Amino acid sequence: MKLIVSGDVPALKNQKQIFVNKRTGKPFITSSVRSKAWQATAVDQLRDQFKGLKVSGYPIGIAMEFYYPTKRAKDLDNSVSAVLDALVHAGVIEDDNINFVDNISASFGGYDKEDPRCVIYLDD
Repeated sequence: MKLIVSGDVPALKNQKQIFVNKRTGKPFITSSVRSKAWQATAVDQLRDQFKGLKVSGYPIGIAMEFYYPTKRAKDLDNSVSAVLDALVHAGVIEDDNINFVDNISASFGGYDKEDPRCVIYLDD
């Protein structure tokens, strides 16, 4: 199955912010507004494309091909983590641990300023 998530995939672990809880005064870490917005959009896109289908035959393999909007340096592993989290939140896969996903491949597809995206292939 082929799924596409449009937009520039952020590196979620590099997009953290520290805030202070007003009630307790304790600091806490949360994802940036940009990361949260991308995650919500990605989950919506995946749900629309997946339409309640069920992945069976776990564990599965997942291949991802990333198209970035600029030549700014990016780490594929950070992008992979963001997409896996979106797949779990959208209900496409139950979890991203080795009992459910035993093979992950990621590749750089090129630069596409007009249509940055991640193409996802689920191999069940």
